[in-house]
Amino acid sequence: MILVLGGTSDSIEICNLLNKHNLSYFVSVTTVYGEELARRCTDKVLLKKLTIEDMVDFIKENKIDKVIDATHPYAVEVSTNAIKACELSNIKYI
Repeated sequence: MILVLGGTSDSIEICNLLNKHNLSYFVSVTTVYGEELARRCTDKVLLKKLTIEDMVDFIKENKIDKVIDATHPYAVEVSTNAIKACELSNIKYI
């Protein structure tokens, strides 16, 4: 299972590719607009700002084996949290 950190048009392109290849994933977003975009691709959408602990728990509970960070380039906090959560969970961060 893949976790896509989204809310951008890039994340939608990634989700479309994942759908094309029949790969299972969740999309995490922090805005209602991001949720609207993500729901065009999947119903597995999480609308919540995730702390490192939230991410680690979500990764474990949903058997996530990689995280694809497609957040905005200025979303430094979420990227930093994702990198740390992936390190703690021993999974791949892309």
